[in-house]
Amino acid sequence: MESLPLSLAHVLADEDARLYGDGQPHERLWLLRDVEVLDARMLAQNLAQRMGENAPENIARWREESGHDPAYRKRIIDEINALLTSIAPKRWLFQYKAFEDAEEKPYSDLRDAEFFDPDEVFNLNREMFDRLFRNQVGAAADIRFKDLVAGIHERARKGTKRSALALSGGGIRSATYALVEKFDFLSTISGGGYIGGWLSSWVRRDPFGIRGVSEQLSAEPNDPLDPEPLPLQHLRAYSNYLTPRLGIFSADTWALAATYIRNVLLNWTILVPLLAGLLAIPRLVLSAVVRQPRGPEAPYAWTIGLLLLLMGFGVLVWYRPVKASKSTKNLTDGKFVLWCLLPLLGAAIALTLAWAWHVSSGGTDIRPALFFGIALFATTGAFFVFLGRFHSELPENGMEGRAWKKRRWMRILSELGESVAAGVTGESGESVWQAGPQWIPAD
Repeated sequence: MESLPLSLAHVLADEDARLYGDGQPHERLWLLRDVEVLDARMLAQNLAQRMGENAPENIARWREESGHDPAYRKRIIDEINALLTSIAPKRWLFQYKAFEDAEEKPYSDLRDAEFFDPDEVFNLNREMFDRLFRNQVGAAADIRFKDLVAGIHERARKGTKRSALALSGGGIRSATYALVEKFDFLSTISGGGYIGGWLSSWVRRDPFGIRGVSEQLSAEPNDPLDPEPLPLQHLRAYSNYLTPRLGIFSADTWALAATYIRNVLLNWTILVPLLAGLLAIPRLVLSAVVRQPRGPEAPYAWTIGLLLLLMGFGVLVWYRPVKASKSTKNLTDGKFVLWCLLPLLGAAIALTLAWAWHVSSGGTDIRPALFFGIALFATTGAFFVFLGRFHSELPENGMEGRAWKKRRWMRILSELGESVAAGVTGESGESVWQAGPQWIPAD
């Protein structure tokens, strides 16, 4: 069974249990606790709306109960833990229909949940659940991390001194030495990460944790020809792993030099043409701008530029985060570059070429009124798209009545004012740009 990438809180909790364990069982599952529920009634309402007829009994009765009732809070927590437990062994949370809008990254790149440890799958599902209901549930990882820090300070107040070991860089060979058990913290950088990773891996594999590792390092050797534990022998044997055999005539040295030269040449073969191509783009655009058109090329450039501008601006308006929804979360960085940034860049190039070809072919100047109409149409359309999406928004924090209506109308009026200001500013800038040559005296 494979192991998942664990969160910092999980790793620190495991190490804390090994260092200061008092016989109590380690918390394997991050079950929802009462202290982590911020708004029980709103949490039950959101879950009931998502799950519909499949909602558990107490969650479905959120209208009839009070979120401050301890008994009702406990029943809701038990139902949520049972729900997460039923999902964890076989599926990720975003594979469950009611939670399909949960943040999938970085978990979507993992294999099916059934290949991993069920407890670790449960904890990752719990992290996704916390992000999905961040206004009603406290993050399990953050709360447990704070508990660990509080435990460290509590031991210090009781007289247990704290100490830390920092391993700096300087290369791998400078990091090959043994550590002791009594340190509370380990910090590494550069070459120090080699010994830190080796120690953490050994501690995790040893059944007795850091205590077992410390005992092996401090034990008297039974054989004077074999005085060190196997992990330490392995570390020393491979501390110079790039060139195990040193010397100018060593095959390892020449292999390292050949590998370095090969990789540099391969990188140059890829990067130099790429950089040359990027530097050639402005020159190609300049050549296209100053060339004399041989046919009706300007209308085609106008059409392509306006279509690309409409595509980029439309995607930008539609995916604008007016409210929390699945559609806004689907606009990843890659989709933004593909459907918004590249079309707007292409529109800028196409419209620039269209303007230059229009003027060079003897066309008349375009009147500012046209730009005013385009800007007003675009900003008005953006406002109505916002209005349609904002109209269906529901208050996330339970705000109702006059306060919510006042906030709603203030938001709508501010958006209307910003749209009008954007259109007027765009048209005014265009008018100033066109009138600029008239204000500047000729040489």
